[in-house]
Amino acid sequence: ALAISPVLFNGGATQLPNLAGAGNTYVRGINNAGVAAAVVQSTGGNDRAALLSNSGAVQLASISGFNAAGAFDVNNNGIAVGYVLSNGRTNADGSLPLVGNGAGSQRAVIWTDGVATQLASPAGAVNSVAYAIADDGTVTGMYRSTNNQVHGVVWKNGVPTTLALPSGQSRVFI
Repeated sequence: ALAISPVLFNGGATQLPNLAGAGNTYVRGINNAGVAAAVVQSTGGNDRAALLSNSGAVQLASISGFNAAGAFDVNNNGIAVGYVLSNGRTNADGSLPLVGNGAGSQRAVIWTDGVATQLASPAGAVNSVAYAIADDGTVTGMYRSTNNQVHGVVWKNGVPTTLALPSGQSRVFI
């Protein structure tokens, strides 16, 4: 199998350091300092969340009861967002790494100084994931409801607000 390694393009390609045992690494976001948020997968192992930069690779902590994690974005203050997962992998290379209901427990998280904190779930949410974080701390993501529909969500000061769907649309498309 072909392993995917992290590369930073800044007028040329630069190989970034990676976590030990990495197979595929998916860089999903990067800040102005060149720190990349990533999902690191090893053969047969759980997803791991990491921040990668020219100065090294740092695995981000998970939360008790969750064995897997992935980082999708990091803002210019070094605060990252992503998910924790009961175990296993998401479709990290795809556009919707939000697991379906019944496929495990997945929660949106925010990492401050490498420590993970679960974001509050919107009413009716089963699984959730955070995709982006602004420098002011506003977080965006999505969740699956009890009927397995996908909805957009914004967390401001840790409080979730479900985004209204356009008329006639039954789920978020990304």
